[in-house]
Amino acid sequence: MGALALLLAATVPMAGTCADGGGKIRFVVIDPGHFHAALVQKYPYGGDVSTDVRVYAPKGPELDAHLALVRSFNERAENPTRWNEIVYAGDDYLERAVEENRGARNVVAVLAGRNDRKAGYCLAAVRAGFHVMADKPLAIAPEAYAVIEEAMSVAREKNLVLMDLMTDRHEFLNVLQCELAHDRALFGEQVAGSADSPGIVRESVHHFFKLVNGSPLRRPAWYYDASCQGAAIVDITTHVVDDVRWTALPGARLSQGDVEVVSARRWPTPVTLADYSASTGCGEWTDGLRRGLDAAGVLQCDANGEFTYRQRGVFAKVRVEWRFRAQPGGGDESYALMRGTKAEVGIRTGTADGAVLFVRPAPGTDAAAAGSALEAALARLSGKWPGLAAAPYQGGWRVVVPSGLTITHEEQFREVAKTILGWVRSGQPPAERDNLLVKYRTIMDAYRMSERR
Repeated sequence: MGALALLLAATVPMAGTCADGGGKIRFVVIDPGHFHAALVQKYPYGGDVSTDVRVYAPKGPELDAHLALVRSFNERAENPTRWNEIVYAGDDYLERAVEENRGARNVVAVLAGRNDRKAGYCLAAVRAGFHVMADKPLAIAPEAYAVIEEAMSVAREKNLVLMDLMTDRHEFLNVLQCELAHDRALFGEQVAGSADSPGIVRESVHHFFKLVNGSPLRRPAWYYDASCQGAAIVDITTHVVDDVRWTALPGARLSQGDVEVVSARRWPTPVTLADYSASTGCGEWTDGLRRGLDAAGVLQCDANGEFTYRQRGVFAKVRVEWRFRAQPGGGDESYALMRGTKAEVGIRTGTADGAVLFVRPAPGTDAAAAGSALEAALARLSGKWPGLAAAPYQGGWRVVVPSGLTITHEEQFREVAKTILGWVRSGQPPAERDNLLVKYRTIMDAYRMSERR
């Protein structure tokens, strides 16, 4: 029986439930193999969220790392949290999570770990009556997408929230780009573009080897295995495709017919055994990774992908690239461009100038008029975000953002969790779940097309 089938078999009804905690919202953390599971608990969420957190996982270093990180939040000197981790560690962790919590009200399953298990966990959780907040991606292959479709159908029937943690929506430069791209006096109309010259471009570059607090970030061995982690074209692009939709069409409710993939391709990142060992601490390849070695014994990691698609007539291109290590002084990078008939609005990060939101006149348009329109737009937005200003930058302008308007990546997890918890409290799951299915269907179409290529 395959791994996905085993996960689904674990949803067979079993006897026994636990009390519902007096109606409080309770987190149930399942198989926390990624530190994002702990980041959801870096901050408290109010008196109606129980500090008792049930954790179900197999024994091992990933569980130990999760508990250590949550413990550090409890023990920090400034604004410590008060989480009480109630842990079950064993091979039957999923069955126990379902058995001990089925029937309890306001349970929110927190999922962040191996991506090949995510779809099965989602289905098991909603069948048991849990809401779900999950790290991306929910599906890494077409068969897993079919499970997510079923899970969403169950969630609809039971009026449950099933959403992924889209932290980019709380990145201030993304929010500001969306605002400026919908100021018609400044931006004009969105350029549809073509497959060769898209109207929207979003790209990102990441690195396997990173230093955190001066020490290498330890990646689990499965992180390099596309059958577990997923190819980049189905992983990081979850964020990127989501960014394209909500910045271009905020508030829109898409259907499958609104999106069509035009082209897609993937290519590998070479990883030597020495590199792999420095990143994971493992001295030899796993059996699964050996299948990806070339004749020289170098892993050809399925870590890069790009695709072009039409979204309601507008061409968009997304690209994700993974390198092993950044150049000295460098780091992760990203680029996001929206082309309007009057101006272009873009974001660059990872540059010598830091993170930059820039505006430049569209080709053939009047620069003075664009500058005046930008000043007017920033004046309009100053009531919401005081201190925004414009400065000359590479043939256009850079928007100067006061530091108090931005939040850290870890704080973004708090904000997206608060949004999801708000839906749980209201008992009204969002229309966003339609867009979630369109997003993953788009990514799966690109995955299939890149396989054929």
